Amino acid sequence: MSADSLRCDTGASADIAFFLADSFTDYLAARVLLLSGLPKQGAVLGSTAVEKSIKAVLAIERTFIKSHVSQKHWDALVKMQPTLAAELRLDFILLCERVYLLRYTGDPPAGFNVVVASQEFLAELDETVCRIQLRFALTQLGKVKQSAFDVARSTKDQRLWQGNCFLAGMSRTAQSHKPQIVYEARQRQKRGALVELQYTSSTPAQQPGFLRPRAQLGSDGKSWTLSHVPDLQ
Repeated sequence: MSADSLRCDTGASADIAFFLADSFTDYLAARVLLLSGLPKQGAVLGSTAVEKSIKAVLAIERTFIKSHVSQKHWDALVKMQPTLAAELRLDFILLCERVYLLRYTGDPPAGFNVVVASQEFLAELDETVCRIQLRFALTQLGKVKQSAFDVARSTKDQRLWQGNCFLAGMSRTAQSHKPQIVYEARQRQKRGALVELQYTSSTPAQQPGFLRPRAQLGSDGKSWTLSHVPDLQ
């Protein structure tokens, strides 16, 4: 157990136990979707997994922010757990805030733009959720209690381990450079039709960062500028 462990008794801190359990089930479902060629759906569930993971940390000090993950959650995390926050990426947290709007096609506002590259998103999702889950040291009535994450990790559950660079001790960059499915969306006008594009790419993104702007219509009104170079069909 490290000095930075977040210790809590699940009997006295039911909120924390619930957040961790719900985060893990969302996380597993997100992984399955991302690995099955459904980046949009996987990212939406991944965003709720990240949200509940951070809320579990904040609940240690009885801080509850009743909204989807946002800059407010990040600021509270930095204040309470600066060492943990330093291991995570703010731009990924803000990407999760964006993709949450994709639950309903009519929700994204005018100018909305998002890029989800399946392998890249998966690598950062693994990094974020696993780091938080591993930080917790749970007990129940004074005895060590394994979380659902602990059990899946120790039993090599393939839903958790398949393609998990973090658990394998590999760089997340290696994952993001693999061939992947890329989903891009842009809302061009208020409550207009959401433009959605999906393609495969075997090259890294042309611009770094999770908030990279793309799915931009060219001046000819026909061609699109994309975040990755699409593979030839």
